Order: sequence, then C-alpha cells, then structure tokens
Amino acid sequence: MNSKEIIGTNVVVFVNVPNFGQADTITGVRVYDINGALAGQQSISLKRTSLNVALLRFTFPLIETEE
Repeated sequence: MNSKEIIGTNVVVFVNVPNFGQADTITGVRVYDINGALAGQQSISLKRTSLNVALLRFTFPLIETEE
C-alpha cells in the first residue's frame, strides 16, 4: 500500500503492484483492520503484460457499527 486517506465518509487506498516478469490478472483487493479482520474488499479484473506496473486506487465507504 502506497498511501491511504480519508475523504468525506470514504477511505481511499493507493496500492502499487509491481510486475513479476510475466503476464497476470489482478482480481481484487482486500483491506484488513489492525485486528486482522476483513474491513473491505473490491473485485476487479485487470490483465497485465509482463512489463506493466499497476498503481491502483480503491475507495471504501466508512461505516460505523456498534458491537
């Protein structure tokens, strides 16, 4: 993860995904909280060649819950 910021009622996460020398497909991103619980996820389909580096931007809504 490169950076994260709160914008209004959303958290915006920037993720740098380096290439690994071969073509691949990125199918999603998951964000975990400090306790290791899944806080949010998004499905995507990004096909890359062996030369592409990806900088991805994801926006997750902030939702307060009572336990």
